[in-house]
Amino acid sequence: MFKHAFPNSGKGEISINLYREENGTINIHLADDGVGIPAGMDLREDSSMGLNTVFSLVDYQLNGEVTYEAGAGLKWHLKLNDNKHKARV
Repeated sequence: MFKHAFPNSGKGEISINLYREENGTINIHLADDGVGIPAGMDLREDSSMGLNTVFSLVDYQLNGEVTYEAGAGLKWHLKLNDNKHKARV
């Protein structure tokens, strides 16, 4: 995240928020105020092996949801159901 968000040893801010809703949904918000991504880039289509792994793990193994928002930096939102007693694989 640091390498891409803040190239050339730039400085910035990264925030991480984690909370659980009453229905058991776990929300993870990651955001930075770095350089962001090029306009029109779809990270699900144009991503690295690392991001593809994250999308696959959250979508298919954890039955969650990954969304992102590009603009002034990059914001990620992961939603996971806290269903620890249900088989995931």
